[in-house]
Amino acid sequence: ETVTELDVIDFISKELSENRGLLVDARMPKWHQVGTIPGAINIPFSILSTKGENPFIGQIFELFGATNKSGKWDFSNVQTILIFDNGPWCQQGVRAMKNLVHLGYPKSKIKYYRGGIQYWQILGLTTIKPKG
Repeated sequence: ETVTELDVIDFISKELSENRGLLVDARMPKWHQVGTIPGAINIPFSILSTKGENPFIGQIFELFGATNKSGKWDFSNVQTILIFDNGPWCQQGVRAMKNLVHLGYPKSKIKYYRGGIQYWQILGLTTIKPKG
């Protein structure tokens, strides 16, 4: 599901603040460090790779609320995630979503802010520089 800026703001004020959703900045860390949407966590699209053994995917799925039952992931209680990247010209968010779906994450629990940080900043909405 593609969402607008107002939907992102609504998501932050409802799902994020009530711990029912995660705002995911799918950009590479160098982009994230320059500025991001408040409340976003950085999970670069490249970490969600579907090729080979990924040592991080278990930790990421647990963060999202999935449980591992006998070697198979149970996504029945996962949080809704809202993914964004640099903007319409950037494919990092799209690649992250494709990889998540390929790994079994339910499409119904993924939202995409296509405008990304580019539109967010053009509209003068608040950004933060993460600590670290």
